[in-house]
Amino acid sequence: MVALLRPDNPWASDARDATGSDAEARAFADMVTARQFKPPLAVGVFGAWGSGKSFFLRQIHDAITRRNDNTQPLATDSPVQFCEHVVQIRFNAWHYAETNLWASLVDHILTSLYDWMSANGEATKAETLLGSLTTARHLTVEAAAALVAAREIREQKRAALQQAEATLATARTKAEANPRTHLLAAFDTLIADRKAKNALEKTATGLG
Repeated sequence: MVALLRPDNPWASDARDATGSDAEARAFADMVTARQFKPPLAVGVFGAWGSGKSFFLRQIHDAITRRNDNTQPLATDSPVQFCEHVVQIRFNAWHYAETNLWASLVDHILTSLYDWMSANGEATKAETLLGSLTTARHLTVEAAAALVAAREIREQKRAALQQAEATLATARTKAEANPRTHLLAAFDTLIADRKAKNALEKTATGLG
């Protein structure tokens, strides 16, 4: 066997499962497409580099595709019923790292839904839906942009607060190390005492 220097592509047509994880992938596919399941759901796949995370996601994708292509519906009395016409949308956040990520995600999802409807012979419905999708996309993108801007302002204020706290801590350290600070504090405490203040005034008067 000769090792080839080529990029790993888990979506290649000749990719094969060498991890034995197909059963687990089918289980995930069943879970996310079961009608009895109530979304939302977020599934995180974690592992070391090259451990097969992307390929596992491809296995889930293929399992859902096979279920979509199955023309034999389950019996109506089956304990589990699955969703049909599932639209699977792949989104690579790295492609949008330099842009507004949330706005790009919303735009990608809505555009993919429209493209899927058009490609599956539902062009009329897609055109009808396009108006509402465009409005929803515009409003959602605006909301996402406003959220990102608010977060940026919050981070700026947090950084400014941290800088101010650091400056205050430095000033306190310098003041505590300066004997003049302690002398002034003692003097302020002394003149705050009425009897001590009167005694100081008498002494000052006596000394001219």
